[in-house]
Amino acid sequence: MSLDGAFFYLKQRLFHCLSLRFLTAPKCPQNERYDYCYAKCQKNCSNWDKDIPCNRMCFPGCVCDEYRVRGPDGKCIRTSECRKHEESEEEFRCYKPDGNTPFPGDSRKYIKCTNYIPSVEECPPNQKFDRKELECVDIEH
Repeated sequence: MSLDGAFFYLKQRLFHCLSLRFLTAPKCPQNERYDYCYAKCQKNCSNWDKDIPCNRMCFPGCVCDEYRVRGPDGKCIRTSECRKHEESEEEFRCYKPDGNTPFPGDSRKYIKCTNYIPSVEECPPNQKFDRKELECVDIEH
């Protein structure tokens, strides 16, 4: 690619990025605002007091207003409203933004992390959570 071609490409990309910023932002729920980059890097009840890694790639979406975090139900709440998960005295933390983790002491349950927000899920009847595959699988008879 020539220098002129590279400049034209960068100019197109910059225009595309800038033009996205001038579009009307989608409406967000109460206690949230639209952000063009940090929707994947939000704090929640399990990590509000920790530094969380955030990759440099922008991901647009609704984020919690200042001094609020994602609660267990996905709504933005004050950190003082955060409570330990109802399923156990143990507090679950997500160390990756998305994925599944085995639930301690119960082979039918697992912890599902979505944008660092943990929730306890249960496999359908006749299935158990496979610790290697990290998903529900049929119980062998």
